[in-house]
Amino acid sequence: MEIIALVIAGGAFSIVMILLEQNKKLEKRVKELENKV
Repeated sequence: MEIIALVIAGGAFSIVMILLEQNKKLEKRVKELENKV
């Protein structure tokens, strides 16, 4: 059971990290667009 819990926790953590990276990229794009306006 512990191994399965670790795998699930690791998968959830990696998904969160990926989402955070995508969020940073979106924020950069938004700032660039705001600067152009």
